[in-house]
Amino acid sequence: TTDGQISDFTAPNLELKQLIEQKQSEYYYETFDGDHKWTYWQPLITPALKKML
Repeated sequence: TTDGQISDFTAPNLELKQLIEQKQSEYYYETFDGDHKWTYWQPLITPALKKML
C-alpha cells in the first residue's frame, strides 16, 4: 500500500469468491503474480470492464 503497510488482499477476495460460488452466481475470478501496484493490474482493467459491461 502507499502507506508502507502490507495488506492481505487475497484472503478476503477468496472468501468473496466462495460466497459467490455458494449463491451459484456467474462470476470471473483471477489471481496473478505481482505486487498490488498499477504496473501489474493495469492490463487487467480493460478485460474486467468488458466482462462487467
